[in-house]
Amino acid sequence: MTTVGLTAAEERLDVVTYRLCALMENAALAPDIQRIGSGQRNRPYINAGCNAVERLGLGNCCHLQRARRTEDSAENRHSQASRKGSGNGNPGARSLAVSVRQRNEWSMPDTKIIRIAAALIDDGEGRTLLVRKAGTKWFMQAGGKIEAGESPVDALCRELYEEIGFSVDRAMTRHLGCFTAPAANEPGRSVQAELFHVRIAHDPTPSLEIEEAVWTDRATAEAMPLAPLTRDHVLPLLSTLAENA
Repeated sequence: MTTVGLTAAEERLDVVTYRLCALMENAALAPDIQRIGSGQRNRPYINAGCNAVERLGLGNCCHLQRARRTEDSAENRHSQASRKGSGNGNPGARSLAVSVRQRNEWSMPDTKIIRIAAALIDDGEGRTLLVRKAGTKWFMQAGGKIEAGESPVDALCRELYEEIGFSVDRAMTRHLGCFTAPAANEPGRSVQAELFHVRIAHDPTPSLEIEEAVWTDRATAEAMPLAPLTRDHVLPLLSTLAENA
């Protein structure tokens, strides 16, 4: 796809934004990205696209980052030309350099955050399913990392089948929200979890890195070594679900 009147950078933007729109499940982000594909040379649209891409977890794959850096370089050159002769001690020039550097840093994905899809699984009788990975002591939700180009709900269905043998389709899930907590097994990092409710009653079949999978009520779970996400967010939600059942 080539649009007449666009620069090479903008043509690349058109291609990648249409691909991203095809991947997106969250339609609320589509306008931000589609506006960039219209060929308007406007930094807010590039920034909006970069932010949307980062929220989707696709920050590593995109020409939007390159376009932002290209825009930054152009702004920097323009500013240097307009300030010619002002010297290196110009406070405005130093402020601009800091601003450009910060924008480039913001466009990079945060490697300290692990994006995951996780399941609050209950059996309809007040019990929830918790799993423990081999070589660790923390019990947590079944689930795992969201791969590039994968929607959270698709990641959840894949992980539940791989980890505990549960065949779950989209119709069986209900999105509860996005929650952040310290990562249990990776010091210094955080998990950003898209959490889904799944009601299912049959016994799990642990596989891959899962060493243990147990059904437990809340009182028993509170005495177990729990991952921060489970302790701080999931168990309170379990009580709410039980009350509204």
